[in-house]
Amino acid sequence: MDIPETVAAAQRAVNAAWQAVEDHRKTVQAARDADPRVELKPGVLVVRPWAADEESTYARLHQAAVEAAEERARVMRESGIVSTYDNEVAIRTAARDAPEV
Repeated sequence: MDIPETVAAAQRAVNAAWQAVEDHRKTVQAARDADPRVELKPGVLVVRPWAADEESTYARLHQAAVEAAEERARVMRESGIVSTYDNEVAIRTAARDAPEV
């Protein structure tokens, strides 16, 4: 199946959005691991909870990823592409193989 560039671009946007979520999660986890442990109860040390700004950034990035996925679904519908295993593989291949702009 030939995948339209609009669908491949939408997939790249989804990939980038979810990568941003994952990068943020890894950054926060590294910071938490580097911080001193906090005592949950006597004798039980744990990593600190996520800070409010970390949580809000995560929520914003996650929402952007969901919106990118919804946009991808819209573009797929407009292109007449149904989500099947073979189509999903083709979309992801097209997104990887397409030249960067």
